[in-house]
Amino acid sequence: MPREESRQLYAWLPVIILVLVLVTLAVGGVALHYVEHYLIAATGDSLALAAADIADKLDTILFERYADTQVLAHSPVFRTRDVAAMTRHLNLNKEVYGYYLWLGVTDAKGRIVAATDPTSVGRDRSRSGWFRAVRAQGSIYVEDAEPSEYGGGAFAVTFTAPIKGSKGEFLGTVSTRVRMAELEQVFERTVRAFQAQRGPAGRIEWQFMNRDGDLIVDSFLRQEGMVNLKVMGLPSALFVGTTQPGYVEETHLRRHVPVVTGYAQTEQRGNFLGLHWGILIRMDRSDILAPIQAVLWKLGLAGAVVFVPMVGFLLWITTRLREEWATAQEESARAAAAEAAVRESEQRYRHLVDHAHDIIYSTDAEGRFTYCNPTAIRLLKYSPDEFLGRRYLDLIRPDYRQTAERFYGLQFVRRTPSTYFEVPVLAKDGSDMWIGQNVQIILEHGRFEGFHAVARDITERKRAAAELQKAKEMAESANRAKSEFLANMSHEIRTPMNAIIGMADLLLESPLTKEQHEYVRIFKRAGDNLLTLVNDILDLSKVEAGSLTLEHVEFDLVDLIEKTSEMVAMVAHDKGLELACQVMADVPRDLVGDLHRLRQILLNLLGNALKFTMAGEVVLRVQLDGSAPPYRGGESVTLLFSVSDTGIGVPADKLDVIFESFTQADSSVTRQYGGTGLGLTISKRLTELMGGRIWVTSAVGQGSTFSFTAKFRVQGEPKLRALTQPAELKGMKALVVDDNATNRMILKEILTAWGMQVVEVPNGMEGLAELERAQESGDPYHVVLLDCRMPEMDGFQVGERLRDIPNLAGVTVMMLTSDARMGDKARSQELGMAGYLVKPVKRAALFDAIAAAVGKSRVFALGPALDAAPAPARDQRALRILLAEDSQDNRLLVQSYLKHTPHHLDLADNGAIAVAKFSATRKIRQWEKETGRPPTPIIALSAFALQEEIQKSLDAGCTAHLTKPIKKAILLNAIQEYIMSVTK
Repeated sequence: MPREESRQLYAWLPVIILVLVLVTLAVGGVALHYVEHYLIAATGDSLALAAADIADKLDTILFERYADTQVLAHSPVFRTRDVAAMTRHLNLNKEVYGYYLWLGVTDAKGRIVAATDPTSVGRDRSRSGWFRAVRAQGSIYVEDAEPSEYGGGAFAVTFTAPIKGSKGEFLGTVSTRVRMAELEQVFERTVRAFQAQRGPAGRIEWQFMNRDGDLIVDSFLRQEGMVNLKVMGLPSALFVGTTQPGYVEETHLRRHVPVVTGYAQTEQRGNFLGLHWGILIRMDRSDILAPIQAVLWKLGLAGAVVFVPMVGFLLWITTRLREEWATAQEESARAAAAEAAVRESEQRYRHLVDHAHDIIYSTDAEGRFTYCNPTAIRLLKYSPDEFLGRRYLDLIRPDYRQTAERFYGLQFVRRTPSTYFEVPVLAKDGSDMWIGQNVQIILEHGRFEGFHAVARDITERKRAAAELQKAKEMAESANRAKSEFLANMSHEIRTPMNAIIGMADLLLESPLTKEQHEYVRIFKRAGDNLLTLVNDILDLSKVEAGSLTLEHVEFDLVDLIEKTSEMVAMVAHDKGLELACQVMADVPRDLVGDLHRLRQILLNLLGNALKFTMAGEVVLRVQLDGSAPPYRGGESVTLLFSVSDTGIGVPADKLDVIFESFTQADSSVTRQYGGTGLGLTISKRLTELMGGRIWVTSAVGQGSTFSFTAKFRVQGEPKLRALTQPAELKGMKALVVDDNATNRMILKEILTAWGMQVVEVPNGMEGLAELERAQESGDPYHVVLLDCRMPEMDGFQVGERLRDIPNLAGVTVMMLTSDARMGDKARSQELGMAGYLVKPVKRAALFDAIAAAVGKSRVFALGPALDAAPAPARDQRALRILLAEDSQDNRLLVQSYLKHTPHHLDLADNGAIAVAKFSATRKIRQWEKETGRPPTPIIALSAFALQEEIQKSLDAGCTAHLTKPIKKAILLNAIQEYIMSVTK
């Protein structure tokens, strides 16, 4: 019993010590809170007094300047017309009083006649607020602090007093502007005195604000005119003017730390009503409490040195006494618990083994069974006596025994602790069963004693795997058959299409009547549509097979966008639609990715937009993806592409369905507009491969916006642009006249990027008015970009009016049109216009036109368009070309393509005749290699369009592969490229 009482006493000692510690900490916390509250209140009162002192000094200074301006207005010199004397008097006042930024005198009409800044003399200030207020009231007028046009936009307070004659008539005004920087020195002197009183600890911030809360002086950020403290909800700013000077605890708007702010307001002085500025002075709460925190830190450190070791020693003594008492009790309980745990563990293990669904067994060193669980007996149908003593190899199917013996023999030799092996075994009735077993070897003192094994019946899994493999082989066979069928069908369709489309191109180059030209254009368009359908079906098959891959090549994004829009521009022109493209200035243009697949997506979306839009506009925009991490220059960038139209729109319940294969929003749409519904499906898959997604927003009858994101790598070194604007374009004035707001916005962005000053107007009448206004003000426009098709007054009518106005006849005008009609270009030249451009306008073409119009020149010249046929060179080398083609129509087509070239063409009806003149491609390459001859260019003209077929041609040794149908320009470019390489 005494030992039990001692144990209870020892148990209470830590509690008593903990209570003493907590009481001490609580008393210290209350004292600390009181001291902190006292320091905050004392410092807040000091800050409020400093703010009130500054407000009083500002009132005095502003009242003095108010009186000075009144005295200055009564100076006799201002009632004379002696400008020199007035200027001397103004400069004398500016030199004597350092507060003034600017002093000036106006006449009764508001024109400045004398000023300390000679550049301001002669300016008309009749519309300024201070002049009209003084003229209307006949008394002095004070304008609150605003950025001044003098002194680099520095803030200043304006005092303006009327100048009156001997009979009281209004002769003009005298105006003075007082620097805010001079008034700010009042803050600095007061704050220095305050800091000298408190000591160097902490920093002090101060701010001026006007009665509306606009910041006019900031001691740290210098954000004058850009922040309204009352709108931002700063408590000290809201209290100014509502109470006497005081202080408030609040949170710093920028640094988000607790601060104490003293506030006061300037008041009326004499007959000067005052500007009622708010004065704010603040200190960080941590700086105010820094002195007491330093003291507390030292006291806490000293207390910890003494108190903590003492408490620790007492706790250690108590713990030791309790541990010794408990040790004896634990030792006796531990032995009993260990014995019970062993018995329970053995029973639990035996239960798990006997009721396991897996086969569990053990063997000796010779591989004979020494134990097996009931599951093994049940599955293999042997009795326990038949199992024990039998070798494990006797149960393995004969054809697998040697493999199993070799596998486990290696495990025993290498002493591998555990292995897994799948093997077929035989039951007693002769049926076989597959098992997968984990085998662990038994080692005692380094000697092999046998092994334990856990095996599971995997017969069903093996059967399912075999069936799955068979199904996989059948699916692969079907997929190969499908791919071969698509390849053959593509070949069979492309072969006649090559002749159809090629002959249509040749017919369009020949003299035709208008009716014949329309017939040829119709069947050429039908051929192009059929080609698009074939390409879509091939791409869809790749999507379904998962074999669609992307290329990674360098390309110019702006060039790609402009050329893509140029490809569909004719459709837009024919339908009278506005087609516009906009690439934001912060989008990197030198990228790495699959430009062909990107062009395919854009053409699909632009084609759909033009197809389903009857009137209005189609706009393509490219910008940085706002949902991705901000791009600050790096290896990759995510871009957002959007195509907006004003077409028929898509119903809300069809927005997700349209991205499925062979699906459109309505079957009637297919009948009216055509299409297969494959384009959006392929575009969706391509955007996913590019690391992005595609979606649509639409309203029926209002239009649709198809958007998609894509991720690209950014080229390490930016390319040297072929377009460099001359420095003379900077500052030139340009007027954009267009009734389409999107076109005006894009043109303004392009011209502004070149350093030009741009003004835009929505119609011809306003454009003429703006030109006349600028001409009369002496600041005329240099360039006018004029839309051709505008309501009420079109571009040609504007041009005729300009020609009839003498002072505007010489302005440089360029016509922009969405539909190039016959005779428009000649008419624009008759009107003296400097250029005629078709929308969407390329940046390079627009720059060329402006540079030529103003007499400038490009620094570099652009290369030829990629899709244009090369012009024959004077020294073009005549080649001997062998054409192996089994289609007579296609042979005739290639002959027509090369008819006007110096090349000699040999014909072969099929590959066998070609081999009679040259060996097969591989043999040709081998022969060239053996004889040291340079490779002969071999261009495959094939109707096979799948990538695998193209790769076969290249692997066989072909120089290039062109897929039918082949256009004339593409074939001549390929031949020209060979000539250029030989010349080099």
